[in-house]
Amino acid sequence: MKALHSLRFALGLAAAVALLTLAAPRTHAQCLGPDNMDFNGICCDVSQPNLPQFPAIKQNVQYICWRDCDVAKTRNLCVDLTAPTPHVFANGNTPGCAIFDIGVNLRTCGPAMQSVFAGRVIATYARTWFEDTDPANPGPETQVWRFLWNGDLAVTPFLNGQFGNNPCVPQCHHSFNNQVYWFGYIDYRLDCATNSWNVEWVLDHECDRYHHNADSARPAPAAGFHPNRSFTFVGPSLFTPSITIPVAVGPIMQENTRTLAFTGQNPVRCFRDDPIVQGGMDTMGDLCSCVPNGAAQYALTFMQGFTQCQTSFLTVTQTKDFVQKRLGFFTDAAGNPTKLVLLNMGDIEYFDACLGVATFEYFEGAATLFGPPAFTFDPAGALVPLFPQFVDTGSSNRVNGARVKGFPHFTSKLIDVNLP
Repeated sequence: MKALHSLRFALGLAAAVALLTLAAPRTHAQCLGPDNMDFNGICCDVSQPNLPQFPAIKQNVQYICWRDCDVAKTRNLCVDLTAPTPHVFANGNTPGCAIFDIGVNLRTCGPAMQSVFAGRVIATYARTWFEDTDPANPGPETQVWRFLWNGDLAVTPFLNGQFGNNPCVPQCHHSFNNQVYWFGYIDYRLDCATNSWNVEWVLDHECDRYHHNADSARPAPAAGFHPNRSFTFVGPSLFTPSITIPVAVGPIMQENTRTLAFTGQNPVRCFRDDPIVQGGMDTMGDLCSCVPNGAAQYALTFMQGFTQCQTSFLTVTQTKDFVQKRLGFFTDAAGNPTKLVLLNMGDIEYFDACLGVATFEYFEGAATLFGPPAFTFDPAGALVPLFPQFVDTGSSNRVNGARVKGFPHFTSKLIDVNLP
């Protein structure tokens, strides 16, 4: 416990000092700048994100097999990510709103590489910010664009033939044509001084309680598929799994909600950011959500917020089912922690003021805590510091708005917040 608090203190202190000392930062000219989605004083105004061309990526990654909410096994692998391409509806239309398809090929490394999981995921743009990643050169020189992504990846013939019945391979694939559903986030990171790209990301498949319960699109039989196991890919591979890291807590001090109005038509109405004026996150205890006697990897979480345009969201505390899942932390080459990483999932009651509709939906997302000092734009275009706890979560929907869980989906409601 002492080590946990020391880690949080060290990372939090570094971020706090940066916020105080970099009150008037500069950016390099090569950074793209605002995404054209900032609130302009008009509630429910529409726009389209202004984004760069994101590249294809090759990277070393880490695979984590969790059992009873603790680490059972890890494996180093490699990944090929295609350049994002606009998603296309069945009618040939693209939805706009920066919704992309990304090809994912997870494989063994080296010249005799073998693909183990492959497919395409749907990536929905969430937000952008700047980071000061070079302490010797004050001012942010990196721009980050975050997406929430989800989709099916297929167990390949190689993996099925060699390890198809291994418990560290999701056994649900036998019942769904070798398909396994994954969710998480990806951050595209541009070094604006060198014009070079890298990514940080997570894809996760949950235990039966979340991705295969009776409320999911792929419910498990009575015997279950993998009730005590979950599975996570993390890139890059400089990552240390940990179930003792802090979770996101505190008042919501910054950022927004945003609505993507899916009607099946082209284009989707993409509303501008709606600033959150009041809200917070708190925890109600730790547990293993997968099995009764597992390790305390998950934290029951209460989250609520209210926006300038009167949209509101509230986790459903009766079911105590909105949780944060501890994954671990990225490290530098020397093994020093650089950023904590968690997932979030569960039910949220959401009133959308732009659509005038109240819904009860399943949300999935991620949180990154205490990374490099970060900044965003104020309405006048000046850079201002962001608080160091980033939490992003998105709803699960079909095109017609129907709730879906544990199955590829569009995200129509985004909650992107920062906490001190």
